[in-house]
This record gives sequence, structure tokens and C-alpha cells, in this order.
Amino acid sequence: MAWTTTPWTLPSNLALAVNPTLDYVRWKNNATEKVYICMKARLDYVLKQGKVTEHTILEEFKGEVLVGKRYEPLFGFYEARRNDGCFSVLGASWVTAESGTGVVHCAPGFGEDDYSVCVSAGIIQPGKAPVPID
Repeated sequence: MAWTTTPWTLPSNLALAVNPTLDYVRWKNNATEKVYICMKARLDYVLKQGKVTEHTILEEFKGEVLVGKRYEPLFGFYEARRNDGCFSVLGASWVTAESGTGVVHCAPGFGEDDYSVCVSAGIIQPGKAPVPID
């Protein structure tokens, strides 16, 4: 479950960020049988927002377990960049337990933290963040 404060940047998503040192959970919504991942400290918030009344924790682990995992993007605009490392989970200490889901959407053309983590991971070259709007 990725979180953003800027949903209009979702078409420019190139990565997700998690905090490698914090705890995450894989959990199941018992009503729908769907399985999700979020930061353990944010689970109560996520459940409340989704109006989930019954759930099952399937697994608990540190965020570092997610680093390097791949995912399917919401939009395929940058699918050709998959071999550049796009659509992978990156470790970032700036992901906190204070808000959201603990999994942060990264659009490097629209945020300093997003930009820095994507440059560090080699997903984009400095000064080359895609910005598909004017």
C-alpha cells in the first residue's frame, strides 16, 4: 500500500521507498481475502481508513526485506525504463511512522527526497528526472 500527498504525480512513479530499519507487516483483509503490506506502526491507521473490521497478520519483518523487490506500476508510461531499476523498492531513512502507510510513492521530478533516493539508486541520472507535465 503506497502512500502519497501528491496523487497527481502517480503517472510519474518510478520507485517506492520504505524504511529499512522499521517493522512492516503483511496482512490479510478477512472480508476480501486481499493481502497487503504496510508499516506495522501505521496498521491501525490503514485499517481505520479502509474500514477493515477483521484482519489477520500473516508476517512481520524489517523494511530491509522489501528493499530490492519489484512491483507492477499503476501506469505503464515508463515501462521501458524497468531495466534502469524503475519499479523497485528502495530504502530511505526519511520514511517515518508519523503518517501514511510506511510505503512511499516516489516521483523524482516532483520531490527532493524522491529525486535524491532515485539518483542514489541509479534509477535516474542527476538532472534527468522525468516531468511529463508543463
